Amino acid sequence: MSLSMIWAVFGWLCGWLLQNRVSRLPEWDVLDEHEWAGTKGAHGASMKKNAAPISLSVIIPARNEAANIGKLLHSLGQQKLPSVEVIVVDDGSEDATASLAAANGATVIRAEKLPEGWVGKSWACWTGAKSAQGELLVFLDADVELENDALQLLAASQKEAGGLVSVQPYHRMERAYEQLSAFFNLIVVASVGDGDSRAGAFGPCLICRRDDYFRIGGHEAVRGKVLEHFELGRAFSSDQMPVSNFMGYGRIAFRMYPDGLSSLFRGWSKSFGAGAASTAPFVACAVSLWLAGAFSAVSLMLSSLAGQVKADYWLLGIGIASYAAYSLQLALWLRNVGSFKWWTALLYPLPLGLFMLFFVYSLFSTFIRRKVAWRGRVVSIGRRERGKL
Repeated sequence: MSLSMIWAVFGWLCGWLLQNRVSRLPEWDVLDEHEWAGTKGAHGASMKKNAAPISLSVIIPARNEAANIGKLLHSLGQQKLPSVEVIVVDDGSEDATASLAAANGATVIRAEKLPEGWVGKSWACWTGAKSAQGELLVFLDADVELENDALQLLAASQKEAGGLVSVQPYHRMERAYEQLSAFFNLIVVASVGDGDSRAGAFGPCLICRRDDYFRIGGHEAVRGKVLEHFELGRAFSSDQMPVSNFMGYGRIAFRMYPDGLSSLFRGWSKSFGAGAASTAPFVACAVSLWLAGAFSAVSLMLSSLAGQVKADYWLLGIGIASYAAYSLQLALWLRNVGSFKWWTALLYPLPLGLFMLFFVYSLFSTFIRRKVAWRGRVVSIGRRERGKL
């Protein structure tokens, strides 16, 4: 019992440290769609920008994204920035992705056959970047949705911070099974962090200067990596350029796996093993302690309720209090990363157990089978991470 208490306490404290690693995308008070002159951000930081029009290209790698691409392109059409170049790279889609993109005004480029040693997303991003004309390059996953000032805020943040800026979108959910993504969302945010730890960048939304992108080799430099966004962030850091990571709450959102529990399983398990191996040691340690503490809190409560503590009612109170403390912590953290329900935090052993199941499978796929699959492609993971995804 005492060991479980220790795990629960230390894990709970680690949880508070982890959830403060990433802040929301700054809500710059952008006064004009062409410039930022003397404005201030949410934290009072003054911004002095040149009064030059923004030249921005949005690159969207898309493979069988007919269900999503229309929403993203519609949201791009509502942006306040003028003359945004939108490029959709059709990566061998077998549905109406290309025709829908063209009908919504995007420039559609068909990616050539995937070369040996590349993964599909990196190849599509690289193909689009080489055709883009903008001073700033924005890479968006096809399931991302933007508020009408999101590109302004992204551009302002990049101009203020420099280097690479990435955003983890707010996870919008509509069905009960999607709530099972709770621990995956939290651990992704905690593992990547704000950029200072050189843990890479978030993948769904990135922005950088065109010149910087090509100087570090862009997606060609990470062509064989399953977690291309991690490695792209590290490439910027290695070139002494800053990497800044934010949460998209209120401005940038996505709905990740709307096609059922099987899609959630395939999506999360395809990369979590590799992600664990790429996480900074001190963060991995903190995450492990937090997960162990969450399990310990469950164990404390169950053993107390089962009567194993006999007449020690204060221990029964500790068990219930430990579980409640973790539930409260989760509820406060989850509200920043997605539309999670209150009962998800209350019933957290369910998503926690599913996370552990998926994580073990991901480890097996990554390090034993050395293969992961997504959207009809398979990656053979080795030292050189060769294959096709």
